[in-house]
Parts: sequence; C-alpha cells; structure tokens
Amino acid sequence: SRTHFYQRHMLTCERKNKTNENQEKIFTLSEVTEILGELMEKVNKLERENEEFRKYIVKQKKKCNILEWLQENKKCTIYFDAFLEKITLTERDLVCVFESNNTSDGLTNLILKYFPIENKSEFPIISFSQNKNCFYIFKNDKWNLMKEKEFKSFINKFNSQLLKLFKIWFDNNKKNLFRSEDSHEEYFKNLEKIIGKSNQMTENHRKIKQNIYEYLK
Repeated sequence: SRTHFYQRHMLTCERKNKTNENQEKIFTLSEVTEILGELMEKVNKLERENEEFRKYIVKQKKKCNILEWLQENKKCTIYFDAFLEKITLTERDLVCVFESNNTSDGLTNLILKYFPIENKSEFPIISFSQNKNCFYIFKNDKWNLMKEKEFKSFINKFNSQLLKLFKIWFDNNKKNLFRSEDSHEEYFKNLEKIIGKSNQMTENHRKIKQNIYEYLK
C-alpha cells in the first residue's frame, strides 16, 4: 500500500543519513598532498618568524649589555659634539683629498687623521664587533647608541669644512683653471673628490661608515 511504501522510504532515508553522519570523509592522494603542503608552509612560516624574533632579542640584549658596560667601565672627559668642534681642517687636508683615489677613501682617511689610533681610549666614539656598523658616542653625561642622522651630521661637519676650503682654493686658482682642457678637468676631478658623484652618494656613505667602524672597533 502507499502507506507501507512511504514508511519503507522514510526508514531507508533515515538509515542513509545516519550512515553519512557516522562515515568519515575519505581524502584523495592529491587532497592529502595539498593539505600537507599547506601545513608545512605554516610550520616554516612560524619557524622563520621565531628565528627573526630570536635574532631581534639577541641583538637588543647585546645593545643593552654594551651600553651597560660602557657606562660602568669607560669614562670620557668630552662630549662627541665638543670633540668635533675642536677639529679644524687645513689646506693640506684639502690637498690630501684631491690626491686620494676616490671620494670615500679621501674622506675616510681625512676623518681618521683626526682620530689617531694611539688616542683611541680617549675618543668619545667607539664601535664593537658584536654590533656591526654601529657606533656609541658620549653625550649628555652618558654613552648612547649613535643614530643614523647623527652619523650623517658627523660626516657633514667634515664635508662643510672641505667645501669652504675648496672655495678658497678655487678663488686663488680660477684664473688658470679654465685656460686649458687639463686644468678644466682638474677642477671637476677635485670637486668630485669632495662631493662625490650624485649616483654614488649612498654607496660612498656606506663605505665611509664601514671603514670608520672597522677602524674604531
């Protein structure tokens, strides 16, 4: 009868639903491979983040330890800015820059001249191998990690004096500088030794910083 058929149909559907609910999904090989790949990528990402975080913590500890050591063990009698104010470049310094191989070498050698290694213990600036390309300067009665803008200001103090000396040199020699192709070329080569090529400023800055770091550490 229709009633009996309907009851059988409902019972069959109910059994199928229960079977589907209790039955676990069976993944294909490609699906398993895809899932494993996604899991491995997440694991690798977490490992990379943990490694970066570990390096950051180690770096911060080193910075703190260096500053603590300096405050306790290295006494200084002059602030870094005051030390720089005492430096006055000469015409001979200008000539040495002219005779250098390039801008970075010329400026590096000039700066190091005023930081003679035999007086290293008295410098209000210092670097350490544990903190690459970083400097510590003495100011406000304590040692501080030198900021990038402070390093640029440090370099600019030498550059500005060189430019003033170059202006004097130019005024004294301008009558002869453009009389021949050689003297004209000499003028531009000397100017380039001081200010550098516009497309090499970042690289020159990096080299000077690296050279000074290696010298002071």
